[in-house]
Amino acid sequence: MEQEDLPNEVIDSLHGFDEEANQIIRSFLEPADLLPAPEIIYHYTNDAGLKGILDAKGFWFTDIFQLNDPTEIRHGIEKAALVLKNSINQSLSEHQIFYSHFEKFFDAGFEKVAHYFAFSFSSKNDDLGQWRGYADNGKGYCLGFDGKMLESIFTTLGGQRVPSNSTFFVDYDELKITRIQQAIISRMLHLISLPRHIKLSNAQVIPYMRKLSVSLAVHVLRASLTFKHHAYKPEAEYRFLQLYDSISTIPGVQLRNRNYELIRYVNFDWSAHPQILKSVMIGPAANLEKSKSFVDTVLTGNGFQNIPISYSKIPYRS
Repeated sequence: MEQEDLPNEVIDSLHGFDEEANQIIRSFLEPADLLPAPEIIYHYTNDAGLKGILDAKGFWFTDIFQLNDPTEIRHGIEKAALVLKNSINQSLSEHQIFYSHFEKFFDAGFEKVAHYFAFSFSSKNDDLGQWRGYADNGKGYCLGFDGKMLESIFTTLGGQRVPSNSTFFVDYDELKITRIQQAIISRMLHLISLPRHIKLSNAQVIPYMRKLSVSLAVHVLRASLTFKHHAYKPEAEYRFLQLYDSISTIPGVQLRNRNYELIRYVNFDWSAHPQILKSVMIGPAANLEKSKSFVDTVLTGNGFQNIPISYSKIPYRS
């Protein structure tokens, strides 16, 4: 049964919740959205990553559910699941049914509500944790890019805003993400009992509950994408995000292999703007002579000139 088979009152209620949830998310996140991009943003990577980025003059935006550590996305979703569990009325059977359905959706359905592809930068240069975590345990590289220029070419095209693309500082405030999820769920709770109040038929209840679950999941996921666990706060992440709804054809989606699985990604081509590359830093555990020679060769071979190359100042124990 499609949405048009549901009564107008039901359709209006679902649309009303979507509008309220969007407003809640905007009210919490808009102040951060208004912050300008950092002057320089940094990407930590290994030798293959550096060569791949500079050879292609592009960034591979990875499906968020296939990131190296997908638990960072599920952190905010888990907050929402806990809020929902603590908010439902156990005495109402429809609340129990909805929560059970949402739990199953949490385990296997979130990946289907929309398509999100992300690429991560940091506003911090020469950061010990990121050398260890993302740059071959200190033997890799930290690439510096012009943050404002890169944001501009990513979010605008021909002077018009690209609606699918956004950039933002990742937030690490545990209380804030919980409050956002609480506000979203509080606006949704009365809709769980709507079928009983307006006496929907059994044939209508199932598609209604499914649509309500999907709608809640979309908003929960959208809010969660801007947050990570507070333990990651030293990374000072600045995230680039591409969003496509569940029925859209994703332009240019490709597959690459990683540890015996295929990973979806979208290439963002910045070859028309090579001046966005501003610096390369060699990691604290690298062989300085070999690494410098490697960087020089890659830069020269790809037409980059006068790019400053520096060395990490961190005393390092691997």
